[in-house]
Amino acid sequence: MESDPKILTLAQASAALPKVRQLLERLQELQRAIAESEQRREEWTEEHATGNGHSTVALQDQLMAEAEATFNQLSACGAMLKDLESGLVDFYGERAGERIFLCWRLGEDLRLHYWHTLTGGFAGRQRVDDLIR
Repeated sequence: MESDPKILTLAQASAALPKVRQLLERLQELQRAIAESEQRREEWTEEHATGNGHSTVALQDQLMAEAEATFNQLSACGAMLKDLESGLVDFYGERAGERIFLCWRLGEDLRLHYWHTLTGGFAGRQRVDDLIR
């Protein structure tokens, strides 16, 4: 049974952004490192067909464990990862008693500027100024 999502105010979600940015940047670094280690493992395996590549597998396992822990920290902040490559996250919020997503992406300043309906997606983003009216 899934528990109710953590609903954040605009101020709470904005306050979480410095930590969210740090975690997203680390996840992106880990994603690149995992891809590079996978490529190295494949290259090494091709060159040494009789070898087992344990050192690269151990590195990948370590990177994957760190990525999982970092993702869990991101979730604990109330952020839901929507797209790692662009650094897109949503937070549950409320507008007129209905659930919405407060939307933020890496590269934007450390203040939430956008929201969208649960089904609206990134393309349906609206300025948070509309929430304040």
